[in-house]
Parts: sequence; structure tokens; C-alpha cells
Amino acid sequence: MGYMDGRGLGEYASHAEQQVEQARQQTKVAQRSAADSFEKSAGSHDRIAGSYEKLAELGEGDEYLERAARHRAFANEDRRIAERLRRMAED
Repeated sequence: MGYMDGRGLGEYASHAEQQVEQARQQTKVAQRSAADSFEKSAGSHDRIAGSYEKLAELGEGDEYLERAARHRAFANEDRRIAERLRRMAED
């Protein structure tokens, strides 16, 4: 950046401020999109856990309950991450 008068500096600062705001808005969109993806992932983990729980109910083995518990934990973690991303997008 070479020599600028007050007007040139003002225009530069205004343009930079607009770019920063645009980047912030794009980040918020990306955070909401990522939150949606984590919610979908949580739903998938819940469905998988449900399938393993049904297998365990049919007497197919305790290892299925362990797998179900693992997928429930993954679902809970995905929901926590989604919630955190949504809060960040609101700030």
C-alpha cells in the first residue's frame, strides 16, 4: 500500500470492513451447514444403535448392546457439536 490521503485510507478501510463482514457471514453459513451435517450423523448413529438393540433383544449377543451404546454415545457427541456450532453461528 503506497501513500494514500485521508479519503483513500477511508475507502480502503471501508472496503476491508466489508470483506471482513462478508467473511463472517460466510463462516456463519458454514457453521450452520456443519451443524446440520452433525445432526444428520447423530440420526444415523441412533438408527444404527436401534438396529443393534433389536438384535440384542432377539438374543443375538451382548456385543450388540455394546455397539449400540457406542453409537448412542457418538450420536450424543454429534448433537453436542451441532449445538456448539449453532451457538457460534449466532454470535
